Amino acid sequence: MKKFSSIKELQPEKRRIRQHQRELENKMKGNWSELKQSVKPVNIAKDAFMTVVRNKTTESLSGSNIIKGVLSIGAALLVKRVVTQTGKKLSRLFKK
Repeated sequence: MKKFSSIKELQPEKRRIRQHQRELENKMKGNWSELKQSVKPVNIAKDAFMTVVRNKTTESLSGSNIIKGVLSIGAALLVKRVVTQTGKKLSRLFKK
C-alpha cells in the first residue's frame, strides 16, 4: 500500500476509490435487475419452451425430409409468436 505524506496526496486517491465504488455499485444494480428479470416465472417458462422448440427444429432439419423440416420451422416460428404474446399478457397480469 502506498504511503501518503500529506492530505493533498491522499485526497485524489480517495476520489478515485469513491468513483470506483460508485461504478461497482452501478454494475451490481444492473446485474441485480437482470437476475430479477431472468427468474420471473414467465421468462423461465418461455426459455424452457423455446429450448424444446429449438431442439425439435434442429432434429427435424437433420432428417432427409425437407418438407417436414420446413413445416417444423414454420410451426416453431408460430409457436414462438404465440409464446411471446402470452408472455406479455401474463406479465401484465402479474404486474396488477
